[in-house]
Amino acid sequence: MAMLRLTLDAMRELDGGRAMETFQDAVRVAVKDCIDRPGDKRPRKVVLQLTLKPVPVIEGNTIDCDGANGAFQCKTMLPQYETREVNFGVQQSGDLIFNPDSPTDHKQATLLD
Repeated sequence: MAMLRLTLDAMRELDGGRAMETFQDAVRVAVKDCIDRPGDKRPRKVVLQLTLKPVPVIEGNTIDCDGANGAFQCKTMLPQYETREVNFGVQQSGDLIFNPDSPTDHKQATLLD
């Protein structure tokens, strides 16, 4: 088989397509989060990173680069999950109290009282 130049398209041929599949999985996670939380306008990020380490070869008094070893990392960054704001009362003991029937006002009287 001929040598291939590394491009995004050629990544399908690299290591059985593992790096490309990992990237596609990360994209799917970000898209599913958009579907699950369409009201959250914060961005989702998918980062594909390639790190390269030179492979040196020493010939006499010179050091040349004979190649490079590389590894791909794929990272998905999603907004943190956050509930809606709840109003709590504070107690001297350090406890928080809340009204399960009125999450916006812990002092609110309800018909159930």
